[in-house]
Amino acid sequence: MKRAALVALLLALLASGCAASRPHAARRSAEQPLARGASTTPTPAPHLVHPPARNRAAMAYDAARGQVVLFGGLDAFGSNLNDTWTWDNGWVQRRTAATPPYRYDASMVYDVAHRVVVLFGGCCAGLDTAALNDTWTWDGAGWTEQHPVVSPSARSQATMAYDPGSRLVLLFGGETFPDLSSTNDLWAWDGAAWTQLTPASPPSPRAYPGLVHDARTDGLLLFGGYRAPAPPNDTWSWDGARWTQLSPAVSPPARYNPALAQDPARGQVVLFGGEYLGQPLADTWIWDGTGWSERHPAHQPPARQDASIAYAAGRRAVLLFGGFGAVTRLDDTWLWDGTAWLEW
Repeated sequence: MKRAALVALLLALLASGCAASRPHAARRSAEQPLARGASTTPTPAPHLVHPPARNRAAMAYDAARGQVVLFGGLDAFGSNLNDTWTWDNGWVQRRTAATPPYRYDASMVYDVAHRVVVLFGGCCAGLDTAALNDTWTWDGAGWTEQHPVVSPSARSQATMAYDPGSRLVLLFGGETFPDLSSTNDLWAWDGAAWTQLTPASPPSPRAYPGLVHDARTDGLLLFGGYRAPAPPNDTWSWDGARWTQLSPAVSPPARYNPALAQDPARGQVVLFGGEYLGQPLADTWIWDGTGWSERHPAHQPPARQDASIAYAAGRRAVLLFGGFGAVTRLDDTWLWDGTAWLEW
């Protein structure tokens, strides 16, 4: 009997010790989360909702609705997407009756004059040998396909920006199909029709360039892209009538598909990452209207290519999402406030 009582006492003490250890373990898990970044608190619940991992998605800031709009791309398995998400200090998936077909490498920008987001082209119409040349608009509630009489040729990897001076959406370059050659043609969208422009001395043919409005000059700024046998690191400006190659004292290294966005809160253009001969990059550069300067924040997004980027006015910050990292597609969201990167 004494032996049985001793065993019972030992079991009771053991159970008491285990019970006491569980809250301590739980506290340690909360204090040292396994999530990305250096946060010392658990990720808030709203942050658990975000687009699935992807790269080569289209993204633009919808100023009329105060939201960032994300469309399509390639998912974690390399399959085409056609989902729509909006971000206004939190991601929300938008489901609409009509939506553009599945695609990646499409071009998208906000049309200030008509208060809609414009989406053009991309890859692919079922096969990687059949690009698209359709035009769609997003009004905050749904997608509407436009049917202009004339359109740019089918292409992916082109770039678009809104030109305030002419009040037109401009489309430049890309890879055309079916010949898979790069182009340097320039097209203008006026809300109803596409018109080809023919300025003298344009940038060389290229795919995956970056093009964005430069608030300091009120023109457009173009950087880099892919051009065989190696990508350039040239910088160009568009003044509404002509292209001019600029000669800044310092330039970002050559790359294609850089994440390039305007930062109107600071009158700057922000460049992050991109790809150079198969290697993702992780540098941050600022254009101030006259020259480039590299920034070295203590904490920044991991290296990536094919990321999506746009200005988010509600946070007075530039928002970066996803892309392809060292080995896989990403689903993280970052904000640049002019000084530092913060993972959201």
